[in-house]
Amino acid sequence: MSFRTEHKSQREKISAKLIDGALSLAAAQGYGSLSLRSVAREAGIAPTSFYRHFRDMDEMGLAMAHMAEDELLTGMKESVARLAQRPVKTDLVGLESFLRAFGESFFRILDQNENLFLFFFREWAGASPVIREAVGLGIDRVCRLLAPALEKAGAGGPDPRTTAHSLMTLFIRAALAALLSEEDKRVQTLSRVCGQGALLLLGAVRAA
Repeated sequence: MSFRTEHKSQREKISAKLIDGALSLAAAQGYGSLSLRSVAREAGIAPTSFYRHFRDMDEMGLAMAHMAEDELLTGMKESVARLAQRPVKTDLVGLESFLRAFGESFFRILDQNENLFLFFFREWAGASPVIREAVGLGIDRVCRLLAPALEKAGAGGPDPRTTAHSLMTLFIRAALAALLSEEDKRVQTLSRVCGQGALLLLGAVRAA
């Protein structure tokens, strides 16, 4: 391994330690309450070393937001493609069944990195305008992925993009509540949000 390659690998390891430390602290305290020093201390590095990896807390938050967006998009692509292929009965029972398949995939993705998605969903209404905008754009990309599947299934209503955004908002709020809960209420949360989402889709279908 060349010196340049080894140096790059070492930088990436330290950047990952900083991000892991920030996510761990943010899960307990919220990202807006963190300081550069607290993150560096959690990662086990000197505070001055932080600047070799990120200019400030906003730049690190942006990196984390992009990581969450990439994981969510990658995870949802296959699931959404399957949804687009399945026949859907556009009554309440059929729509709820349709959403359960979506919801199971959504929560399974969250299970793989809970702290990252807790940060991502919280910062959609966070204190930093820069991070808030990045999270909003990321969620909008997921909605653009979901909208054609809703339209193909006949469940998108007159404006599938708006329906997708409303549905994602519903699922994100439910996921955030589940992630913040000390008890494992995933099954109950999934059932409840699928029922609520089915009512939303039924309204969109009837408006079409």
